[in-house]
Amino acid sequence: MPSIASKLSKIDDDLNGAISSGKIKLIAVSKYASDAQVIEAYQAGLRCFGENYVLPALERQIRLKQEVPEIEWHLLGPLQSNKINKAVGNFKLIQSVGSLETAQFINARAQKLAQTQEVLLQINSTGDKSGFSAENLKKDFTEIKNMCNLKIRGLMTMGFYQDAKKNETIFEQTRQLKKELESSRSVSLAELSMGMSDDYKLASQYGSTMIRLGRVLFDD
Repeated sequence: MPSIASKLSKIDDDLNGAISSGKIKLIAVSKYASDAQVIEAYQAGLRCFGENYVLPALERQIRLKQEVPEIEWHLLGPLQSNKINKAVGNFKLIQSVGSLETAQFINARAQKLAQTQEVLLQINSTGDKSGFSAENLKKDFTEIKNMCNLKIRGLMTMGFYQDAKKNETIFEQTRQLKKELESSRSVSLAELSMGMSDDYKLASQYGSTMIRLGRVLFDD
């Protein structure tokens, strides 16, 4: 069975060294990984891990605090309103902010904690996922941008499962939306989180700065 270190090396080779050079950040999606696999990935050099569910993620953070002290935890899954109080301040980056209402709740909680929560705004590119449509994001962006306790780091989207042609369109549209927002709203959006186990190589060609990989890292 290949080690996580060898899998990581192959992924980096697939991307012409973009991970080792820092051009692309690999988020290890650990929702189905064991604690031992998370520790192995950490020992292989990974520092950014993404979880989909708030409560299991917080339990894992507590369990592994000593073994993996420098992990940067990201929340990837849809954030229910009743989990926002537990999420804010416990994740470096919430990648799945998909509505104005969610942004408002996060901002209010961060304000109570006297913190700034970093977020990505999720684009619903496929029509069957959660997130903003491009039109709604353009409408709501200024209001979100002006929330004092939020820091918008960029955009996140998901493609179709193994449909390269459709995903090319999705990734290009998301890249263009990012450029349009930067130009029209005078902001800098550093991150473009696109690409998972089946399409990370394609996403890298369209400007992705973060890829979210689970199966290709942790499955046998």
